[in-house]
Amino acid sequence: MDSVAPLPPPPNIIQGSLASGEGILCLGLPRSGTLSIVTALRHLGYTHVHHGAEQVFNSTNWAASIRASRACFPVWHGADKYETPPFTKADWDAFLGHYQVVSDFAGFYGEHIARVYPRAKVILVQRPFDSWYPSFDAAILQALFQPIRAFLFQRIIAPITGITAFAAHPYMVFGSFKARNVREARNNARAVYEEHYATVRKIVPPENLLEFNIEDGWAPLCTFLGKEVPDIPFPYVNDRNVILDMVNTLCFSLTIKSLWIVIKRLSPVLGVMVGYWLARQDMTALGMIRRIKDNLPYL
Repeated sequence: MDSVAPLPPPPNIIQGSLASGEGILCLGLPRSGTLSIVTALRHLGYTHVHHGAEQVFNSTNWAASIRASRACFPVWHGADKYETPPFTKADWDAFLGHYQVVSDFAGFYGEHIARVYPRAKVILVQRPFDSWYPSFDAAILQALFQPIRAFLFQRIIAPITGITAFAAHPYMVFGSFKARNVREARNNARAVYEEHYATVRKIVPPENLLEFNIEDGWAPLCTFLGKEVPDIPFPYVNDRNVILDMVNTLCFSLTIKSLWIVIKRLSPVLGVMVGYWLARQDMTALGMIRRIKDNLPYL
């Protein structure tokens, strides 16, 4: 009997998930076709798929990502008053283990989750640095860390809405790039990029690794996963402008949501203030009746 064969998962663990001893890790860094890949995998029948852009309103997810980042990235060790407990296998299972596929910002944790889930199949997309970096800079470093936007969403909107996605991004992005700010992340980008892909290739057994070029379409992906090739074109949906539109739409939606929350919270106070003003102007119901009665002789 194979001593490393995965045991049958407990009933509460999704079949084919990472926690079950299977699963798929898409460990290319963000802006490496991650949205195209997860769209393709959904066409192949994978239903429990994690992509960061779809997790914005899942505050539990972002709280876990902050804890994982503090534990995984040395730049955050001792950076604040909080202790940095280790992020255990049980923590990863609670964070990502119930998914069959993880992608996008999961790439930031590539080395760590590849070690935690050694039986998972790994899909690795590596774009040439000189084409990847401008896209990464525009869609992540510029879009998420504009000074005004970062302050607004991290310091004001996150506490109001309880949506902590923007508060978690510095921990993930800067931590993985061994940085404390955008300038340092840019300075370290090439070295970290090269190290990331070299480390994943070193850790993952060749039989579990697919070096995937999205332009090759369905064939290598389906062969690697043992799936039939669908009778539809391969989805190419990870366009930079699409991502920027998603970020801008999300920011607008969160701004409107926070304004609505503030209005609802302040409505009792506003009601009292308006009532007081109306009373001072003698605009209450009794005041209006009195005015009508006083003017009856002239009507």
